[in-house]
Amino acid sequence: YNASRNHLFLPKWTYVLSPRMVLDVGAATQKVQNNREPQAEVQPGDIPRFDAVTRTNTVALGNYNNIAEGWRTQFASSLSFVASNHEIKVGHQYIYSTLRSYNISHSHYPSGLRAVFRNGIPDSVNTYNTPVSSVTQDREQGLYIQDKWRPTRKLTLNMGLRFETNYGWMP
Repeated sequence: YNASRNHLFLPKWTYVLSPRMVLDVGAATQKVQNNREPQAEVQPGDIPRFDAVTRTNTVALGNYNNIAEGWRTQFASSLSFVASNHEIKVGHQYIYSTLRSYNISHSHYPSGLRAVFRNGIPDSVNTYNTPVSSVTQDREQGLYIQDKWRPTRKLTLNMGLRFETNYGWMP
């Protein structure tokens, strides 16, 4: 069962600077709440089962994201221009995201246990560190330039260069 609630806001602005030049600026924010909860028939103390051969989960999942919510904000801008047989585009992209989650196990005795079967025959168990909560954050930036060059009427070369950084952390 997934009672997901997501909200997206996505404005974009395009401005023609000249007959050969266009500026695009866009942004987006996304709020996500994605709580995975047990089906109604799953009862406290039920031991989750997983069959490693058939790849099926029964009774319950090993753990649930009781709270999973986050934000993602991004900004992108680009400048496109045409010069003789070149179509050149330069741009910048920035993304920041944060996610907070709280994972719980539905089996209480012992907590965090999942029985593993192979074609219906008990084989082993998985254990989960539960309950556990975490906050993850990520920042990504990119600069790029691309060129659509037509050296002849029958030949087009699409070339580009991108520099990107990505930094993720858990406070």
